[in-house]
Amino acid sequence: MHDLAKTLAEAADTRTVGQALTAAARRVTGSNGVELIPDSGRRPASGSEMAIELRRGGGTWGWLVVNETSSRPSIVRRRLETLGAMASCAFDRLDAGAREVERTAPKPVEVRNSGRLEGALDKAAEETDLGYYPSAPTVHDATFLNAVFPFALSQARRHGESLAVLCVAIDRLSGIRDLLGGDQVDRTVQHTGRKIATLIRASDIVARLDDDRLMVLLPRAELDDGLTVARKLCQGVAENASLLSDAPVLTLSIGVASYPSCATSLYELLDASDAALSDAQSRGRNRASSAPTLVFDRATRREACAV
Repeated sequence: MHDLAKTLAEAADTRTVGQALTAAARRVTGSNGVELIPDSGRRPASGSEMAIELRRGGGTWGWLVVNETSSRPSIVRRRLETLGAMASCAFDRLDAGAREVERTAPKPVEVRNSGRLEGALDKAAEETDLGYYPSAPTVHDATFLNAVFPFALSQARRHGESLAVLCVAIDRLSGIRDLLGGDQVDRTVQHTGRKIATLIRASDIVARLDDDRLMVLLPRAELDDGLTVARKLCQGVAENASLLSDAPVLTLSIGVASYPSCATSLYELLDASDAALSDAQSRGRNRASSAPTLVFDRATRREACAV
């Protein structure tokens, strides 16, 4: 799954997305009876065992069809739907990238101040716009995160591995919004996410959780590993003045939690990382805090890993 996510994030055309999706579907089903129909006008044959719709924008791009019977159809369908959601996100990313390349002028920045910062904003707009092009490191959206996060956690359970989660907030972002406007905030969050993507492993995933927060998934990482990465991100962003040009330096507050040390379910993991983020912000910002660890006996730990 992580290899597929990386391939889709770097794909430059729909053909690459289709090839990666088909290969992943064959691994999930354990057979070669998988067909990709990249034509929204052609419906799958009625005799097909499974047909997973692939969305693109507001319509249907095509279908992922499984023609061979599986002994676990419901599980296979759920996994194929996850693959389909990831491919749909990749299609949307390619479409957004194509629209961005076609732009003939930089996106205007709403300015609510005058003086020295006005020139700084013009420079910041030029620099941060570079972060939107397809060749830049990928920051996924919440839809992609919602598809990958449950699968990453299930894989950690299945293989008895750890999974670290970082909940990231840019400090004093509301002040930046009041001073510089919402458009600049949007660019700042996106560009900060791309900076984070350059500081983590290729198998790690960074996604925009909402308007103001980012989330980073670190497969096979313990709580201490996650805390080390979080501190590295805080330092890397604080030292990168180009993220907001000559305006005040950006800093991060990061909450770190891990499975199974801090939580045994997806929602518990989210709550733990969010609570750790609140702790980091309350202790002065520009720092990372970790969630408290659970106390396991051996039987409980085996049960948590098997859920």
